[in-house]
Amino acid sequence: THDPHEPTTTPTSALAIKQLETIEQWRALSTDRTMVPAHNLHILIADDSALSRKLVSKLLTSLCDNVNFTFEATYKFDIEHAKTGREACDRVLESLRDPGQKPFDLVLIDYYMPLLDGAEASQAMRTAGYRGPIMAVTSCTNEPELDRLRQSGIDAILQKPFTIKKFYKHFLQHIVKSNRQKF
Repeated sequence: THDPHEPTTTPTSALAIKQLETIEQWRALSTDRTMVPAHNLHILIADDSALSRKLVSKLLTSLCDNVNFTFEATYKFDIEHAKTGREACDRVLESLRDPGQKPFDLVLIDYYMPLLDGAEASQAMRTAGYRGPIMAVTSCTNEPELDRLRQSGIDAILQKPFTIKKFYKHFLQHIVKSNRQKF
């Protein structure tokens, strides 16, 4: 649910404050340095909307810049895009099969997509052996469809429209949680 007191778009100065709040959340989630994600995160954004893919890419780039500044680190997010559920599934499966390619550390996927919807694509990824986090970023509000997403192997659902703070919180919780097991 959307907090009516929190705008979905913010001016630059308010954005900086929200990002600082997010950094505090990052610090709270990662008090132990081993909980901070690996230096290069391979991320797939699957959405049939070019605007949505661009927005999520910009949010991730901003988050990466903030993490690097805060921790005096050199993290890099390698971001790839898929326009359909079938393309997303194919890319994840290829990354699992090809020993020369780094598997995806995170998949961000929309529910409503051509060829395979988010639930079908996620279920196929899980069946093929993908164990990384999958986060649905969707405008879906239909409870039976949301249940289908949950049952398909999705780790989290972030409903559109969302705030920057909410996006960062979901991202950090799931990427930190999944990377704890790697150390």
